Amino acid sequence: MDIEKEFRDHRPHHKNVRCSFEDGRLVLQADNDFDPDGLALMDEFSDCISAYITTLFDGDLRLVSSEAI
Repeated sequence: MDIEKEFRDHRPHHKNVRCSFEDGRLVLQADNDFDPDGLALMDEFSDCISAYITTLFDGDLRLVSSEAI
């Protein structure tokens, strides 16, 4: 699974997408000019994860931060 590639190829409205593991967590960072609260990005991240995993996801997603740039 390449989440960065998924966003580059199919969700180009998010720019500078970076996905990494940090302290046992999958972290997605991106820039856009329409989602000040980060909720659309979180929803699309959830959709992407759900499309790639075969077992029931037993974690949670939470927005860590959102900032206007």
